[in-house]
Amino acid sequence: MAVQGVFLNILDTPVIAVGTEKRLNLPAVFAAMARGERLDFTALRAHQVPAWHMFCVQLAALALSKETNPEVPRDEAVWRSLLRQLTPGFEQDEPWCLVVDDPGKPAFMQPPDPGGRKWTPVATPDALDMLITARNHDLKQQVMQNSLPGDWLFALISLQTMEGYNGSGNQGIARMNGGSSSRVLLGLAPASEGGISADPASWWRRDLCVLLADRNGGDESDPCTAGGKALVWTLPWPEGAQLHPADLDPWFIEVCRRVRLKQTPEGIIACH
Repeated sequence: MAVQGVFLNILDTPVIAVGTEKRLNLPAVFAAMARGERLDFTALRAHQVPAWHMFCVQLAALALSKETNPEVPRDEAVWRSLLRQLTPGFEQDEPWCLVVDDPGKPAFMQPPDPGGRKWTPVATPDALDMLITARNHDLKQQVMQNSLPGDWLFALISLQTMEGYNGSGNQGIARMNGGSSSRVLLGLAPASEGGISADPASWWRRDLCVLLADRNGGDESDPCTAGGKALVWTLPWPEGAQLHPADLDPWFIEVCRRVRLKQTPEGIIACH
């Protein structure tokens, strides 16, 4: 539903494919995983799995971090309320919408436009993604011509939370020890039925509970501050400004690129 230039609110709109014909919104995904339902993220590409898993765990943990003795909710409406509490002051849920026409406001994984910047069009979600396909080896370039909103969602999360250094002015993410390094996911993952691969729901619940149990344990070497800024894409990004670790929550979700999605009159998503 579109309301005053706000489109594809992932708190309400089912854009995440969990089967060949089934899609859910984000709170419904969290509720289903909390109930232990088997979800196959059919639009998720292999290299995007770590980024999606870490994003979901961090976001859910942030949503529950202020609860006393938190239990993982199994209700979609409860998750929707908890996620909205992370973005107060945005009456139209702008930080959760894939497309927001007002460039001065954030959109999902898209910081506000500070103005005066040069923008470059990006044709497809796989062209936006962090995976380098310049030589057209293995994965081919710009094959996602008939993309859906969920494809852009996964590409945004992959780019903004995993990308490295990519030329002057294009710095990599903070959770990386060098511009040409990578963000590593190393952990225990409960196996799916048959033991061939990880079960997304069990894996998510396991890591979420580990984070919540460790919240009050503290780490004197951690430069971040519990309760600090968490969803970095909601913050202004003036040219030359930096965020300081002491102002950020240890589980903050970052963005490393200025990206804005738009919706054409035909209903197609375009990216700059």
